[in-house]
Amino acid sequence: MMVEKERKKTSPLINVRLSFTRKLQGVFLIHYETMIQFFIQFCKSYQRKYDEFLELLNFASLTCSKCSGVGHCVIHAYYTRQIATDEQKEPIEITRVQCTQCSKTHALLPDWIVPYSQILLVDHKEIISLYEDGKTAYEICNKLDHSHIDTSHIAYIVKQYIKNWRERLLSAKVTIKEETSQLVKVCFSKFKKQFMQNREMQNILFITNHIA
Repeated sequence: MMVEKERKKTSPLINVRLSFTRKLQGVFLIHYETMIQFFIQFCKSYQRKYDEFLELLNFASLTCSKCSGVGHCVIHAYYTRQIATDEQKEPIEITRVQCTQCSKTHALLPDWIVPYSQILLVDHKEIISLYEDGKTAYEICNKLDHSHIDTSHIAYIVKQYIKNWRERLLSAKVTIKEETSQLVKVCFSKFKKQFMQNREMQNILFITNHIA
């Protein structure tokens, strides 16, 4: 059963939650979308930059991360997620596309988002960089001066980094001090996921001139 919500009366598209359940032989299965991430200019006007990018994006150039088909992705729906900015938690409306060839849906995410995290990539990177410099969670918290990141968030991010990413970066011969764009490229190239993405979900980095 899919939970649906009307987006706007002026739009035929719907706002759909990230997952839905389907009953199959008496068992409810959970279906999650996959992701396609893009390099989008990072600035405080998050929604505006995201929308401007999508207005110019040639959707016919997108590659499905499941079937690898090109030119079959069409706008399917939207959903709203939260991101933790310096001063507040800010909603951002994310576009989903669906592959008409295999029916898989994909969230279109900017590279500055870490999937399944409200904390932005730039903050993940700074937290880990300060940790590698020997700073404590309290020192990192004071340095960040971020109203929505406390010591418990920092401890969790460091724990996940040590568990899932520290050895990966060493094996890829890349450090946390690397330029963010290069770090992202290496993680997608070597590990098929965004840096600090900890769930095993399909994700690809799509590099394009994005001009329709």
